[in-house]
Amino acid sequence: MSFYRQAWHGSCSKEGDMYLREALIECRGLEDEIAGVYERLAAAHGSDRKLARLWQRMARDERLHARILSALLAAEEVAEDDGPFLVDLRQRIARARKLVDRTCRRIRSGISTEEAVELVKAIEESEINGLFCEVVELAKPALERLLAMVGKGGVLAHHERTLTRLRTRARHEHSEAGPTS
Repeated sequence: MSFYRQAWHGSCSKEGDMYLREALIECRGLEDEIAGVYERLAAAHGSDRKLARLWQRMARDERLHARILSALLAAEEVAEDDGPFLVDLRQRIARARKLVDRTCRRIRSGISTEEAVELVKAIEESEINGLFCEVVELAKPALERLLAMVGKGGVLAHHERTLTRLRTRARHEHSEAGPTS
């Protein structure tokens, strides 16, 4: 078992523990909010076309990160697992959340291009990208299980087995009821 992924044996053992699902949701929210920050900066500072295009590309990258986390969250929900897992990310996510919230407050009041560049630099140099990479890595086993299930035809095979059981039961109940007049 890795340092970050621990089997759940009751309540959280440390204050910083959280479920992987919760970490995926929190990080997805951060990525979406950062994309919104970059989109607002691109709109507010559109007179500098080169910089506005850079922020638009960065916003698309952050939206992609959020979609990746959504896909991994879906894989966590679908893939069979041996139980919930705790990860020690709560404090790091809280620090990232404070940075994003502070940035959102600052840009609401309107800021200069220089201030905007400094804020974006602070976000990009923060541990947010490291958190993204870490939760992606932690969620990979669920994605691999899901892909294996789909790749083996497991979903279709399960559906066919269920239909066979239903048909067998329906025939059995029909034969017990006898002919109807």
